Amino acid sequence: MLALLMGATPGSKAILASSNVEKVDAIVPDTSVWLTGPRASKSEVGVRGYRYPSFAGGQPAALDAYVFILYVGGTTRIERLIDAGVERCEVGPGDISLQPPLVQATWRWQRPIDVLHVYIDPAYIQALASEELGTQPALEMRHGLRINDEALVQMGVDLIHEIAEPARFAARRSARAIGDRMTIHLLRNYFDYIDVGASSSHRHHVFTPSQVSALREFVEAHLDQRLHVDDLASLVGLGVHHFSRVFRETFAQAPHEYVRDRRLERARSLILGTARSIGDIAASTGFADQSHLTRCFKQRFGTPPAELRRRERTES
Repeated sequence: MLALLMGATPGSKAILASSNVEKVDAIVPDTSVWLTGPRASKSEVGVRGYRYPSFAGGQPAALDAYVFILYVGGTTRIERLIDAGVERCEVGPGDISLQPPLVQATWRWQRPIDVLHVYIDPAYIQALASEELGTQPALEMRHGLRINDEALVQMGVDLIHEIAEPARFAARRSARAIGDRMTIHLLRNYFDYIDVGASSSHRHHVFTPSQVSALREFVEAHLDQRLHVDDLASLVGLGVHHFSRVFRETFAQAPHEYVRDRRLERARSLILGTARSIGDIAASTGFADQSHLTRCFKQRFGTPPAELRRRERTES
């Protein structure tokens, strides 16, 4: 259904508020605009629909608004370099990306895509959060590259309909109401609130029990493969930088340290419990080769794997 919406009324290019979101037009050559909505302001969201050609990347850029991106046409492999980490995934109609303000990011994708951008002025979202919470919290959005959220998708579809048909009764009022609901939904589900008056021990977000289980199960199921931090971050809908910080808060070690330790524990179990060769065990637990496993194993357990196996067999 999303792809069918691309026949909506094309709009002329317009700058959204006094922000720098117009950089999007300049960053990606040959971009066309298929939908032009209101300007982002302190009282409502800004909206624009873009038709992008394939894009091999350019200079890093940071916008001064929160950006909600709904993919509405085309399917492509997409990559985002953000917070010194790289995120990669396939996106298509119904997928969502979130981009925080004032964060340098470099994007690239392989095939043409059509997207809906919704821009949220930080002052607007801060005022809404402060009004509801009764405080002035610091806000941090989890910038996932691919998020699946049916409620947000439907709001995006409704927003397109209202803006594409401005002659409809109360279309502008309806679009503003949809933008408000979208912002509230984002605040409820994709933001962390930090009370600036709280002690540092209470300022960090940790994973929920279900997220911990999902991460553990994923790692255990893929120990024989290369594991990237962005693969883990996508499981819980976080950007790489924020994910790494929350992971350390939850597991008391960095993601790569946790994965390495799980590989070594799996290797130790196989060394002691099977007759498989050390080289075969190294390959099945994600190490480059036998010497790589031996080096890491000795650092962790104080003895090479072959020596541990001989010792255990002698003692038994």
